[in-house]
Amino acid sequence: MSKDSSNFACIFDVDGVITKGSNVIPAAKLAIKKLVQYDIPHIFVSNTCMLETEKAEQLSNMLEVPILPKQVVSAHTPMRCLDEYHNKHVLICGQGEIEEIARTVGFKNITTIDKLCAAFPELDIIDHTHRIKLVKYYFKFLKYFNKFYFDS
Repeated sequence: MSKDSSNFACIFDVDGVITKGSNVIPAAKLAIKKLVQYDIPHIFVSNTCMLETEKAEQLSNMLEVPILPKQVVSAHTPMRCLDEYHNKHVLICGQGEIEEIARTVGFKNITTIDKLCAAFPELDIIDHTHRIKLVKYYFKFLKYFNKFYFDS
């Protein structure tokens, strides 16, 4: 650490602290500009399902200061550390370009919830047409289960 460098850094939650919806909070914009001006290290955390490069570009435009992708920690960023699973088959869920994000962080064999529901539509309990089928199946299974395990 050089004589002129800061002995502290700042971490900001983007959602609700830097931005409210798609609008920048004016005081936050000023604060970030001051941090840049005084060369204070800072990063941003967000629960967004967006690539770090895209979020950095978005923040740069909104805050009118340069933000690097390495200054952005997204909900999926820690998944980069799970390299022992990168070659295994994984089920992912989220919003947006989740398959692209999963590939970017290193996963190779990916199934999304949407793909799983397309392959096995009866698993979608939210779809009321499937509930009837599942209930019928459940009672059929229950009869078999009771006969098999509870008949004495």
